[in-house]
Amino acid sequence: MTATDGTVYLADNDGGFCALETTGSTQLPLDGRLDDFEGSDDALARITLSEDGDDIGQLTYPNRYLPYYGDRVGTRFDVVVGVDTDYQKVTGERQRASRQITEFSAAVTGRENGRATLSLTELDGDIDGGRLQVPADRLPEDLRDVGDSGYVSVYLEVDENATPEETKPDEWY
Repeated sequence: MTATDGTVYLADNDGGFCALETTGSTQLPLDGRLDDFEGSDDALARITLSEDGDDIGQLTYPNRYLPYYGDRVGTRFDVVVGVDTDYQKVTGERQRASRQITEFSAAVTGRENGRATLSLTELDGDIDGGRLQVPADRLPEDLRDVGDSGYVSVYLEVDENATPEETKPDEWY
């Protein structure tokens, strides 16, 4: 759910809500489903992104940044992707030390069938951070064409209620 000021609210597992900091970046609140996972920390997990029940894109994401219990194929996530050309708008005014939010530099490397593909690189080096593929019209205008570059933040939280029973661990936490 997104408020008129851009604040993204997510339902927590206890029936309450938490809010992500408003940063001024374009924010895409989506649902995610883990489709592929290999055990190595250096590998990339594949997450299908959906909105209102329709698959709209894909995220390949470093395994080491998946939330706890987020490494089981079929796990569902609340996902919020923040995108902007301004690093400050993606990170906010304070440094976030949350394991649930990971930030990357991004470059648009492809455009096909109305979707833009952004290659993600970890901020602390030239380490591959995966790929993000979303509808180009959902991105800021200056981050839609091949060669454009900016920053991406990814918020992932396991959605226990949407995760199928057979995927859940025997005991959560």
